[in-house]
Amino acid sequence: MVDNLNVDEQISTRRSKRSCRLSIVKTQPSIELKENESLPINDNDDIDEEDPPELFQLGDIFWVRVIGNPWWPALIYGSYYEDNLHTKIVKTPRRPKKRLYFVYFFGPAFEYTWTNANSLIAYSGLDDFIRQAQISVQNATKKSEQEALANRYELKVTANKRADWDKAIEEADKAFKLTREQRIENFDEILKNILNKAEKNNSNKKRQSSVTTRQSRKTLSPSTNKSSNRSSVKRQKTKST
Repeated sequence: MVDNLNVDEQISTRRSKRSCRLSIVKTQPSIELKENESLPINDNDDIDEEDPPELFQLGDIFWVRVIGNPWWPALIYGSYYEDNLHTKIVKTPRRPKKRLYFVYFFGPAFEYTWTNANSLIAYSGLDDFIRQAQISVQNATKKSEQEALANRYELKVTANKRADWDKAIEEADKAFKLTREQRIENFDEILKNILNKAEKNNSNKKRQSSVTTRQSRKTLSPSTNKSSNRSSVKRQKTKST
């Protein structure tokens, strides 16, 4: 009998614990908001976040890192498609504001992008970049920091990009010896030439397309030849009859 009582007590305690858990997990009824009533707003939402400072200027040269590419020399310059802006601030939900900089990459490809300050390293030549990378890795106290810095400064240039990369460094070295104003003036001329070439290519493409359409129209309208062939066939039939 004593054993049975203990079993019953254990079962009852389990049921009580289970009922307590179910009461906690059970969803509460939804509260409908009345008119002119809103949810509470966090105090942090009302605080205006300050804009990040502008650290770099128009005409500065940097090493820029883009995902899938090695560190590449680039020039801060105004965006042709955005009213010549060279910097702007972006805000994403639940993240602080970021200041972006518009850069053109040196080299024959003439590529460009918006990037943040974390992806920029001041340019002073390839040898200086390697020296700074070695010093920063050696000064790191923890092994994890050393590995992280080694990955950050790693220079992996594929064979198909090596020629363009060497050309970009050569152009950046020449521009580095100039002042900001001289770099901007030189790049203005480069940009004008590129835009003029692009306009000429577009006009040539339009002319070629118009010529091809005219030729296609001529080839698609040999109706006279078909009619003459048909008439000659009819005449032959009449003569034979």
